Amino acid sequence: MSWRVGTTNVRLGRNSGSANQADDAMAIGWGAGSTSQGASTVAIGKDAGGDTQTENAVAIGKNSGNANQGISVVAVGLDAGNLNQGSKSVAIGNAAGQTDQGGVSVAVGYSAGMTNQSTTAVAVGTSSGSTDQGVNCVAVGYAAGKESQGIHAVAVGATAGMTEQGEASIAVGHLCATDNQGKRAIAIGQSSGRVEQGGSSIAIGFEASVIAQGASSIAIGAGAGKLTQGSSSVAFGVNTGETTQGNACVAIGHSAGLTIQGEGSSSTAVAVGQGSGQKDQSVNGVAVGFKAGYESQGTHAVAVGATAGETEQGDASIAVGHLCATDNQGRQAIAIGRSAGRNGQGDNSVAIGVDACINAQGTNSVAVGMDSGQTTQGANSVAVGVNAGKDEQGENCVAIGASAGRFPQGHGSVAIGAYACAEASAEHSITLNATENQLNNNVVDSFMVKPIRNAASPNALTYNPATGEITYTTSSSKTKENIIDMSRDACGILCGLDVKEFNYINKCKYIEEGTPEEAKSFVNWLVTEKATDTWVSRLAARGGSDAGFDGVADEDNPSIREMYNDYVERTEVVPCTFVDKEEIHFGFMAEDVQQVSPELVYEDGDGAALDIKWNNITALLVKENQTLRAEQAAAQTTISSALTTIADLVQQTQQLTERLVVVEDQL
Repeated sequence: MSWRVGTTNVRLGRNSGSANQADDAMAIGWGAGSTSQGASTVAIGKDAGGDTQTENAVAIGKNSGNANQGISVVAVGLDAGNLNQGSKSVAIGNAAGQTDQGGVSVAVGYSAGMTNQSTTAVAVGTSSGSTDQGVNCVAVGYAAGKESQGIHAVAVGATAGMTEQGEASIAVGHLCATDNQGKRAIAIGQSSGRVEQGGSSIAIGFEASVIAQGASSIAIGAGAGKLTQGSSSVAFGVNTGETTQGNACVAIGHSAGLTIQGEGSSSTAVAVGQGSGQKDQSVNGVAVGFKAGYESQGTHAVAVGATAGETEQGDASIAVGHLCATDNQGRQAIAIGRSAGRNGQGDNSVAIGVDACINAQGTNSVAVGMDSGQTTQGANSVAVGVNAGKDEQGENCVAIGASAGRFPQGHGSVAIGAYACAEASAEHSITLNATENQLNNNVVDSFMVKPIRNAASPNALTYNPATGEITYTTSSSKTKENIIDMSRDACGILCGLDVKEFNYINKCKYIEEGTPEEAKSFVNWLVTEKATDTWVSRLAARGGSDAGFDGVADEDNPSIREMYNDYVERTEVVPCTFVDKEEIHFGFMAEDVQQVSPELVYEDGDGAALDIKWNNITALLVKENQTLRAEQAAAQTTISSALTTIADLVQQTQQLTERLVVVEDQL
């Protein structure tokens, strides 16, 4: 038992201050300051400051500052600053700064900065900075920066940066970056960046990037990038990029890129807007707008506008506009304009314009213009112009002009010009219209043009049915070869032709107009339509069942009104009927003419007669006429000569008669 009070030193306790205690030192407790206690030091507690406590140091608590306590340090608590506590450091709490606490560091709390706390580090809270806390680090909170906190790192909050926090990283919040936070990473918010946060990444918000946030990525918002966010990705907003966001992806807006956004090492998908790219957005996809590319957006696809490309947007497709290509847009398809390509747009098709191809556009088809190809446009078809090919345009069709091919256009038909085939179009027909009025065509395989000017022309058009070529002919020698005088027996050929009487199978037509139906009232029409099985789907296709119309009366719903107007337009149109005109014709059969003279008919590749060469017939008629005229002229010459001879004979007869009279008189 040692007890000494006098001069400037204090020793109280067995072996306290027993060897080399300097001036103004205080040692209280068994073995306190027992060896080489420096000037102006304080050691209170069993073995406190026991060996080499340097000047101005304070050690309070059993084994506190026990060995090699540095200059101007403070150690308070059981085993606080126990071994090699650096100068000007502070350790408060049982086992705080226990072993090798660096200079100018602070450890406050049970086992805070317990082992190898580096210089200028701060650990406040039970087990904070407990093991290998780096230079200039800050750990505040239970188990914050507990194990291997990197240099210049900051961890604030219970278990924040608890294990393997990287250099210059920041973790603020309960359970924040608890395991293996990368260098220069930032995690702010409860459970943000909790496990395996990559270097230079940022996670801000409750449970932002909880597990496996990639390097250089950003997640801001509750649940943003929550599970497995790829490197260099951005998730901004509540639940954005929540599950499996790919590398270099962007998700901005509530629940944007929610699930499996752009998987892969080079995905680079982008989703901006609430619910955009929410489920299974593929590599390099772009979705901008509320629920744009909402579910299963294909690779390299683009959707811009509220609900554009909402469901099953195909690879490399483009949808731009509100309600554009909302359901099942095909691969490489393009839809631009409100509700364009809204439902079931086919692969490689194009729909541009408000309500263009709203429903079931076929593959490889094109529709440009408001309401063009609106419903069930066939594959490989083209509709250009307002209302062109609007309803049930067949496959392989062309409709160019306002309302061209507006209602069912037959397969393989062509309608060009405003109102060409607006109400009727037969299969494989061609209709050209410049009248600004309706020109319908109900005749299969026909060609109609209106108007045509009545004027003389030097050339006539000819059609080759074998090749489909339309040409014109001239009579100039510049277009002919092997020119010789014709020596054939025109009379024999013409006399061999058999003239027939017949009717054409494809008859001339005339148009007979009927009486249009009277459309139902809006109320009666609506009752009938709502009773059909397709009402709900048709209304949805027009956008009339969207959330924005909840509580809106049917008569005030613009989509329902538009459907009614279409019904009225179809119902009240004047019906036109093409009627065959019965006519009797005279002429030749090409097969018969071929038997007389093959040079007088056009033949197909197999030698079958197709049509008569009427120019050749005309030439034969001219040749025969020339022959007859020559024969007539020769006969006329002969007759004239005979008449002269007869006149001479008459004159001679008269003279003889006169002489006979004279003789008789003389007798």
